[in-house]
Amino acid sequence: MLARALAAREPESAYRLALQAAAGGAPGAAGLLDRVEGALPFARVLALQDELAPGNDIPANALARLSRIREEAAMRLTGNGRSRSYATAAFFALIGAAAADSESEGILEEIDEMMRAAGPDAVALWRVQEAAAADRARATWIELDLPATLGAAN
Repeated sequence: MLARALAAREPESAYRLALQAAAGGAPGAAGLLDRVEGALPFARVLALQDELAPGNDIPANALARLSRIREEAAMRLTGNGRSRSYATAAFFALIGAAAADSESEGILEEIDEMMRAAGPDAVALWRVQEAAAADRARATWIELDLPATLGAAN
């Protein structure tokens, strides 16, 4: 409720509060995130996502099944049930796409479309974060031998 009240006056404060509320599953908070993002510079949106969920921890069982990977990507993209982080959503979606999951590929396409709609500056900023997410996904894929895990679990 406080995030809604601050949305017009203090969009950055509202975004912080809405990130926390949406991660906790508060009704309507993810929609508020979408509205408030439009009032903030895209660079600030990405910075706040990183600030409020540094490193975006990976739950222990999040990589055990393809369905969980897809679910994590969707939650990180929307902010419903997890802190919204486009970079962490891309991390999970890249792993899912590497495992030939078409829904994960769709999440990557959705992220790309959001970035295009946000403008050329957003695309440039996003490319840096996307490259870091890809490096992290590649390292995780190899370190955890996800082809073996996902092949056996799915």
